[in-house]
Amino acid sequence: MEITQTTPQSQIDTIALALVNRFLSEVDARTTVDTVKLGNAIQRASEPVRHTIFLLAQQVRASNWATDKSLMGRAIPVLQTLIDVDPHKHYYFGQLAFALKDRIEPDWKAAKAHFDRAIELLGERVGIPLIPTTHSGGNRPPVPEDSVHPFRVNRPPLATRPNRMLLFYP
Repeated sequence: MEITQTTPQSQIDTIALALVNRFLSEVDARTTVDTVKLGNAIQRASEPVRHTIFLLAQQVRASNWATDKSLMGRAIPVLQTLIDVDPHKHYYFGQLAFALKDRIEPDWKAAKAHFDRAIELLGERVGIPLIPTTHSGGNRPPVPEDSVHPFRVNRPPLATRPNRMLLFYP
């Protein structure tokens, strides 16, 4: 299962799906799948296959976050590779943030950064600017309309934002 420069796209897609399925399976797949080959296959896969790979990783993450964190953690490198290939999909960032938050040793800082990026990307996609604030909760003074900018870093903490759970699904 080697991918070369002359490998047809259909075969690359088949290899990518096979490697991801093996890597995300309940068997100790981590020892049998070369992560470099896995990353290369995901990068070279077609857009529909990458979306299928995302759905597989999302399912493993969502189904195992509470009961089998080591299996859930296998979704992290897959989601990270998908982000490396296409850094414009908000749901990649949202799912990676959930995985980083829920793994055995949570990475809160990285999870927050990925949640924030997902929200920024979603705002760009639907044309909703993120409203900046210099306050961290409570009643906020109105923000002048000319200061609204989609890339502001100074936003309310995640806990004070409206429920955005559904925003991370395609």
